[in-house]
Amino acid sequence: MSIAPSVARSYLVRNLDQHLALLGMLDYEAVQAIYGIEHRDILTGIAIVSNPLAMLTDNPPTIAFSIAEEHALPELLQQRDWPKPSIWSTHQPHILAQLETWLESRHDPARGALYYIAPTLQPSQAHPLVRRLTWEDADQLDLSRCSLKATTLRHWMRRGWRIFGAVDGSTLLSYAMAAYPIGDTEEVASVFTAPHVRGHGLARAVVTATVSDIQSRGMRAIYATKKTNLASQGVAMGLGMRLRLETWEILATMPNTL
Repeated sequence: MSIAPSVARSYLVRNLDQHLALLGMLDYEAVQAIYGIEHRDILTGIAIVSNPLAMLTDNPPTIAFSIAEEHALPELLQQRDWPKPSIWSTHQPHILAQLETWLESRHDPARGALYYIAPTLQPSQAHPLVRRLTWEDADQLDLSRCSLKATTLRHWMRRGWRIFGAVDGSTLLSYAMAAYPIGDTEEVASVFTAPHVRGHGLARAVVTATVSDIQSRGMRAIYATKKTNLASQGVAMGLGMRLRLETWEILATMPNTL
């Protein structure tokens, strides 16, 4: 059955840390449909269909699952209007085999995301190049080394995101931002360092500044990265972050219609 976003949210926030990926879809992506399964009037599983880049790319939509009881998954799979092709995602490894059988496709170990929680950082001397970026920086800084446009920077600031950058003179060399609040968490997002200065600790410096900012406002700092981004994972582990959540993905071109 189709369910309202408010109903899905009530289900997901019961275990916020395990549902960060789904809550992120619900709050910040273009959700096309939400399905739920009930048992004795209690929601026992949901699936969210989302395609945030539908207007920009040919990427297929993502279908993310969470189940609280085993019977919920086969009942969810009985839905008749799953998009195809599509990316099927879950944070629950025990349902992978059933999804693979139904989709007739194996999950790719390299696909998916890792979510870390940052430890409480002790006060330390800030990196001399790192500061919080301002509205004026959108016009005054050379953002090209970081493949960033002024309009994008302004858009992030308009949404209330807080961006920290390593600035040398009038050139932005690296940045990260505090964004996407969910419950008592906020994400360290969009970490990027100009290619010619990578390996000099700038990513670590801007991430540290962003984590400190998040924690100074009483929030927990979440760091999400793709499984293929080993450099990003190195930054997280270098700061002592703890892996809290992992997602797995199956790219399916022709889902079984049952």
